[in-house]
Amino acid sequence: MSKKGKQPKKARKKPVHRYKEPLATRTKKKAAVKAFISTFGNISQSCDKIGIDNSTFHRWVNDDPNFVEDLEVATERKKDFGEHCLMKKMAEGCTTSTIFFNKTQNKDRGYVERQEVAGVKDQPVNIDFVKTYKK
Repeated sequence: MSKKGKQPKKARKKPVHRYKEPLATRTKKKAAVKAFISTFGNISQSCDKIGIDNSTFHRWVNDDPNFVEDLEVATERKKDFGEHCLMKKMAEGCTTSTIFFNKTQNKDRGYVERQEVAGVKDQPVNIDFVKTYKK
């Protein structure tokens, strides 16, 4: 401790780089994510667009959690865009969009075409069939 009772300042560590790989690979991964966004998540088209093999893309998915995280963010953006388009069509008075929304989002309010049966806490439902005989 110093004279005034304060701890001495610790030296700052240098920031750790997100990737410990060549710049060319990092650049290709960034391009892959951009291509993934521009092709609305089509992996084959994304790979063709940046000139890599599909197996390379899948290897990155298996080996690099940061790459997977970037793809997940892109997928969430795609979902947000889809929701935005649906809401826009509903606001324009599109009956089909409104029906679709109600059937998928308002099931708890009775907007269903079929009955869904679920067990307690998503457990399987057991159904016993009883055979009856008429006299």
